[in-house]
Amino acid sequence: MFRLSRGVEYAIRGLIYFASQPQDRVIPLSEISEAENIPKSFLVKLFQVLLKQRIVKSVRGLDGGFMLGKAPNEISLLEVIEGIDGHLSSFYDCHDNCPKNENKICPICNVYREGIEKLSEVLKSHNIGEMATL
Repeated sequence: MFRLSRGVEYAIRGLIYFASQPQDRVIPLSEISEAENIPKSFLVKLFQVLLKQRIVKSVRGLDGGFMLGKAPNEISLLEVIEGIDGHLSSFYDCHDNCPKNENKICPICNVYREGIEKLSEVLKSHNIGEMATL
């Protein structure tokens, strides 16, 4: 079963909050923390990762905070998930007796790889802007 980590869930909720605000608004993480009931310390860590990926931009100063680094409809769910938790293929470790370890083909790995490719396509086709309108 595929389940999003709490970090991914919080990052997506935070980005959806941004998408629901005026595009050029600088938002302090404390506002998102309060509005979305997410621990601020967790948001700080997540937004540092999103900053490195240029999904968000930081604004320093007294009225500082964060703003989106690109349009909400340009931020795919796949980009956020893999930015926070890594590539989807890393979520699966084949069984202990997997023949791929002996350079043989493993039917389980092949099916899983196909599933990951399809899931990636779906997640790439949906974006934060779309999520904000639901």
